[in-house]
Amino acid sequence: MLSKTKFSVLDLETTGLDTKRDEIVSIAIIPMIGTKILVGRYYYSFLKPKKINAKSIKIHGIDIKILKNARSFVEISDEINEILKDTVVVGCDTGFDVEILRYEFSRINKKVELEWIDIIQIEKWLSERSGVRRDFTTLEQLVKKYKLEDIYRHSALADAYQAAQIFQFQLKKLLRLRVREKELLDIGKRRQEVVPLSIG
Repeated sequence: MLSKTKFSVLDLETTGLDTKRDEIVSIAIIPMIGTKILVGRYYYSFLKPKKINAKSIKIHGIDIKILKNARSFVEISDEINEILKDTVVVGCDTGFDVEILRYEFSRINKKVELEWIDIIQIEKWLSERSGVRRDFTTLEQLVKKYKLEDIYRHSALADAYQAAQIFQFQLKKLLRLRVREKELLDIGKRRQEVVPLSIG
């Protein structure tokens, strides 16, 4: 039952958009059980990459000073794996985040299996279902649609919290439509050729 399903709302800030070369500089995970957002159990951490470029700093503001005492991915990999285990990962551009996360794990010879869904793809499905087709492509568009507070963007924790609130609205609609978990996993897959328009 979707009302009992465990979700992990994930957002990353990265050094770039290449899933095979770039690295994670911050990660946020907010757990949900059904429509309940477990804000008090959020996970947030900076990660120290091998290198960082000026272009990404301009976007998310995470610079060398902030990352000075950050841990490496290998140091927090077990924590992340434990949090995400047996949950469905939710987010915006989730395919990108999951791909770069998988690659980070592969760098330390660990393999993770993650089920994931994308709130933009869910919104497109809901729009088509209602007969009013709208082409949503960004988190900003969904924030406006659901009239959420437009808090600071390109912070992994802020973006994850906004995605969690949007998914909460979507999930209530999906429950009324009696959508089951297996069906949601199909609905929520965003096409792999779609890449983020900006870092984070």
